Amino acid sequence: MKGFFMSKKTWSITGIIFGVVIVSLISYSIGITSAQTEIDEETYDYEGVVLKISEAETTLEDIKKEISDKESERTKKDQILKDKEKEVSKAFSILKKRDALKKDLDKLSGKMDEAKKEKSSLDTQIKDKKAELASLENVIKEKEAVPITLTAGQFLAGHDFKAGRYKAVPEGGGGNFVVYTDQGDLSVNIILTTRDYGVPEYVMTLGDGYIIEADTPAKLIPVE
Repeated sequence: MKGFFMSKKTWSITGIIFGVVIVSLISYSIGITSAQTEIDEETYDYEGVVLKISEAETTLEDIKKEISDKESERTKKDQILKDKEKEVSKAFSILKKRDALKKDLDKLSGKMDEAKKEKSSLDTQIKDKKAELASLENVIKEKEAVPITLTAGQFLAGHDFKAGRYKAVPEGGGGNFVVYTDQGDLSVNIILTTRDYGVPEYVMTLGDGYIIEADTPAKLIPVE
């Protein structure tokens, strides 16, 4: 835009001023106050030339000011454009970081799921091991205690064997197994057998004076 003004209006006005100055100098040197000159195909006397110069100078100043305003406006817009470019660049940088963080989060989520599965598997293994340990401890306790073998008949706790806590299991086919308290009340009445119609074992506490009536042989295993 600046180049455009300088090549058209500015040069034209500059030419006018230059021409008027030359004419004025010539007129002054020969003493002719009524000298005339031709500008843009129009004839002006001295006063007209002076007026034309003043108008041209005013127009030139207006053009310079317009050019300055345009350049200032262009500078502001250039700065706005630079600021917007910085904002866009920053936004792209944030998006890039977000994508990277999302990938890291997905990886961590996957690792967390794997850890949960491993923990669940370990919990199951620990539970199974504890059950196995408890079973082994029960077996050990039973083996440490000497079992009492009962034939078919009646037996008195505190006399035929020590009072305490026992687990009764059948010896052979099995049959009725009945227990009375020292007051004569019925405490246990089961069919002790490994078959489907009875129970394979029974845990109970036998106090002093308790009476056992067994139809078939059985075994009492001391337990805690």
